[in-house]
Amino acid sequence: MRWNTGAAALIFLMCTGMTDCCGVGGPELMAYSPDSECSLYDCGVIVGGELETELFTGGQWVEDITLDPPEVADLAIDGARITIKPRLAGSATMRVTFADSEYPFEVGIMGVALATTEVIPDRSITGFQRVYPPGPKQMFTGSTLRVIAAHRSASGQRLLGHGFEDWTVTGGTVVATDPDQGAYTTLVRDVIAGTDPQISISARPGSTPLELDVLPAGSTRILELATKTGGLRFGELVFRAGQYLSIPVSAFSADGRFIHGHPPGVGLGATLADETLASITVNDAERSLRIMALCPGRTDLDVTFDGVTTRFTLVIH
Repeated sequence: MRWNTGAAALIFLMCTGMTDCCGVGGPELMAYSPDSECSLYDCGVIVGGELETELFTGGQWVEDITLDPPEVADLAIDGARITIKPRLAGSATMRVTFADSEYPFEVGIMGVALATTEVIPDRSITGFQRVYPPGPKQMFTGSTLRVIAAHRSASGQRLLGHGFEDWTVTGGTVVATDPDQGAYTTLVRDVIAGTDPQISISARPGSTPLELDVLPAGSTRILELATKTGGLRFGELVFRAGQYLSIPVSAFSADGRFIHGHPPGVGLGATLADETLASITVNDAERSLRIMALCPGRTDLDVTFDGVTTRFTLVIH
């Protein structure tokens, strides 16, 4: 059997066993968890589930794709898409041979039994959904939080794949995400908090739910800018002239706990005392500020969210 992966036949600037130098490009098998915590190269795949991957070939014609030993998993191939369905716990090697190369591309696959599932906030999105501090979680009434079903082995290792999800929620509503996410559609949900004092989200029977306290708008007491050096609650925000940064704004309740989500009808605001020194754009969806430092100087930066205003000093060198 011989085929080309079409639009997926991209060139990666990397060294592989199939090339004599860097820059020529080689194959890559793309498979990650929705929050990019786990990939096919360092995590197992759920036995009894399935995992969709995409093969980038560097423009080469694929001659054949095999699994050794074959009994570990079934492979389904549709163009550049490969679906892996582990049947047994154990390791196997997927081997891709090419019509115009004597070197096959090989990647190891490990089938692992599913032991536990927990629901976690999606930390892959810049801003409020990325912050995940210890302690009981909170979110605003009517706000939306994207969550992920995190499947794990008996040792606690994160696993790839899906097929075991059965989403339930109390105290709110669970909504399927964009179907364009492909396999992630079953692993990811948008959860909308109701008016109950607590919301609980589970991904399958017996799994560890995500439980959050639900707070009304106006519960924010502290604002924090999430900088590369840590959380900034007052003081100086230092830039270089010409520097551009996206800075998440975090909200905390009176007891110091982070609050997920965005209250309906409540916007994020920011003003500069001297707008000649910098430009600022508010990203409400990600609860972040995008700041471009224009020239050296100092000016006040007032950030407002959920009834709280905090003043920072923007310092540009």
